[in-house]
Amino acid sequence: MRSARIRLHVTENTDAMLGYWDADQVCRYANNAYFQWFGKTPEEMINKISLVEFLGQSYSTLLPYIKKVFMGETQVFSREIITPSGETRRGLATLHPDIEHGIIKGFFVHVANMRNRSEEPGVENASQVLRVENISDNHCEISAPADKRMVEIASYLKTEIFSGFPGLSLIAKKYLVSVSKLKRDFKTAYSLTPLTFYRNLQMDFAVKRLKEKKVSKKALASLLNFSNPSNFSNYFKRFINDLGKQRQQAFIQQQSHQLNKIFIEQSPFAIAMFDNNMNYLAASQQWFTDYQLMHGDVYGRSHYDIFPNLPDEFKLIHNKCLNGSSDKCEADCWTKPDGSIQWIKWDVRPWYAAGEEIGGLLIFTEDITEKKREEQASLRANYILKKSSDIAGIGTWERDLVTGKVSCNEAALDILEMEAPSQASLKENIGTYKSEVSRKKIENAINDAINLGKSFDIELAMVTAKNNEKNIRVIGQCEFSNGTATTLFGLFMEMK
Repeated sequence: MRSARIRLHVTENTDAMLGYWDADQVCRYANNAYFQWFGKTPEEMINKISLVEFLGQSYSTLLPYIKKVFMGETQVFSREIITPSGETRRGLATLHPDIEHGIIKGFFVHVANMRNRSEEPGVENASQVLRVENISDNHCEISAPADKRMVEIASYLKTEIFSGFPGLSLIAKKYLVSVSKLKRDFKTAYSLTPLTFYRNLQMDFAVKRLKEKKVSKKALASLLNFSNPSNFSNYFKRFINDLGKQRQQAFIQQQSHQLNKIFIEQSPFAIAMFDNNMNYLAASQQWFTDYQLMHGDVYGRSHYDIFPNLPDEFKLIHNKCLNGSSDKCEADCWTKPDGSIQWIKWDVRPWYAAGEEIGGLLIFTEDITEKKREEQASLRANYILKKSSDIAGIGTWERDLVTGKVSCNEAALDILEMEAPSQASLKENIGTYKSEVSRKKIENAINDAINLGKSFDIELAMVTAKNNEKNIRVIGQCEFSNGTATTLFGLFMEMK
């Protein structure tokens, strides 16, 4: 994804201006530093402002640099900028072309405040600085949210690849940090030591120059300040070997991700795949349908931006699962922005990238709102029926033919003159009849209901728990499951 590729080259954790302008000279990325320098927020710039509109009268002055960057040449120059607060800043600007398959797609911008620089780079130095900016993604990607100083240190190391490694003590002193904290925080941010990071920058530069066939390894060893060419060769071989493994691993991982994406997008269920920042990577058609989303509106965007009213409890669940847990709920209720109630069944679990690292989350949801409404409607109907039966003096009864359990409502107990009956007494009294004729009549009716599926409506002479005789109308039928009778149920009504 192109937006993801751009994000790998820029970061918000710096006071330097970082941006990206496409081939039409339209802003596609700008960090927060633009507000400090020009008084414009990223929201005012991204996908909205052209370079001509942004630079105004300065556009014609900078046009020669812009033309050259679109010819594939990185440009480095300094310029004075008056900020909205009236402060004059001197910035060192680097424009680096974004070249893909030989086509210039746009260019990256880096403007650093030169207040801490004792001198500007000369022409030769500048060309060296700008050449180093085209660093392989494999060796400069931040692996965790980085301390602002670590990002600045990484940028500083890029400018020093021809001068030799500055040393941990000098770097620590320059950026006001202890050596131990420097090593620990840099490793956290880049998964590399400062020295290994620096050597990778040098080797990446060497690979690109050798591909151009304009310089020998011996010359590169000298240019990169290796006193012993054999040390350069050893580093270079190790770098190429690691690079091959990384590319193979990246290819396998890319193929796996592509298959996962296809599986998710074609799934008949509502399922979505997110990265570690909860940005959308893939989603099924059912997901788009359930949440009334458009395909082009979600990919690369945060789930929380698309659902700004998502309850905090869900965010806590997501964070827990991003740390390795899994969670699910069979029926969860939340209030939508329009005030309506939605019931969902959900399952959240992490997915794993290469090396068993958590790559993000998989979220499955099922909208069970209609099912819950039907359940609630059924409960209300049963409640109303029960109350109506009690008020009308109509008894209801039920016998579970599998367990033998018998149950009835209050009205049925009143008809049979029973108080707090046990299962034994309930079975006994329901089966007490005045004559053998009544007993035979109910037995035949029950047998026909169970064996033939016939319902019945008969009058019986019964004897209550208090030994009173009553004429009772009994209505009943049988319920079946897979052809087997499971439940016998019906009504009692006293005939007066």
